[in-house]
Amino acid sequence: MLRPWKRKPTVSRYQEAGDVETFDDMMKNRFFKVILVAAMANVGALAGTFLSIYIIWQRLGLINPTELLKELFRR
Repeated sequence: MLRPWKRKPTVSRYQEAGDVETFDDMMKNRFFKVILVAAMANVGALAGTFLSIYIIWQRLGLINPTELLKELFRR
């Protein structure tokens, strides 16, 4: 049976985070991977929020978001 293993980032990995020069070096650093996962989760939540607002406005027929954006950028 396969079991996933958790590896916590160490202080030395945190200190090495400032010394990385390439993306490959960053992907080898466990501390950077933790930060990357948190950042991508935030980006996904942000995209989902704006997409859901757009869909909800269209379904409820409140304001056409496309026309609202045109009015805002016309000024």
